[in-house]
Amino acid sequence: MTGPIHTSEMDDLLTGKVSLIRKNGDRIDNIPASVQGNKIFTGNTSLQMEEGDTLIRILKNGIDEKYSILNLNYYEDEDLGHIKIDVRKETTVQEMTNTHMVSNTTHETDSVFIVHGRDDSTKMIIAQFLKELGLDPIILHEQANKGRTIIEKFEDHSSNVKYAVVLLTSDDLGGLMSEPTKQSPRARQNVVFEMGHFFGSLGRQRVCALLSPEVERPSDIDGILYIPLDKKDEWRDNLFRELKAAGLRVKQVIRNSP
Repeated sequence: MTGPIHTSEMDDLLTGKVSLIRKNGDRIDNIPASVQGNKIFTGNTSLQMEEGDTLIRILKNGIDEKYSILNLNYYEDEDLGHIKIDVRKETTVQEMTNTHMVSNTTHETDSVFIVHGRDDSTKMIIAQFLKELGLDPIILHEQANKGRTIIEKFEDHSSNVKYAVVLLTSDDLGGLMSEPTKQSPRARQNVVFEMGHFFGSLGRQRVCALLSPEVERPSDIDGILYIPLDKKDEWRDNLFRELKAAGLRVKQVIRNSP
């Protein structure tokens, strides 16, 4: 279901209950709702909620399901208004049995944004390495557009990550106008822009730049962490240590000696 729902359909849908937990800690229980995959419907259009709030559904078997709100769509008509909520399922909290309680907690995976240029091979190597560490690599062009501009899409996905890995690879050439014969390999302009964005939003301690040896470093941002993209793959150990030091939940990966 993607559009408005009529009164009879809404009556048939709202057979469950959810709880709303706002970002400020306020909680509202027993909200009539229907959970349908990555969408939740409710008929209470006066309910104040926003992106980033949490919805909890308690199933009959005792399992609590947690959903993060991604987007809200309000529909109003003469018969009945309703809200269609786009959500992402985060965790299953616990399962009850007849004789005891069995913990069945699954932790949300930490997301890492990969800022990249045109070096697709390096991008995929980094993404696979992050997956091996138990992390969720976010690559912007792989995410759904949902009618958003590129900057809107970037803002939405960059706001939910714990860390950013920036790939400074030799995609462009640049130099001074006064010295046209002296051109150096540089990263793409979007890469430098997005790196600066994450310095501001996450802080320098949660941004790591992987630098190809031949690439010129961006000016006026000395003091940040650069890890060389070396052929011996020592960047893997270095990046692992930085991610762990930043508090991300990473798995130890044992590499075979060359």
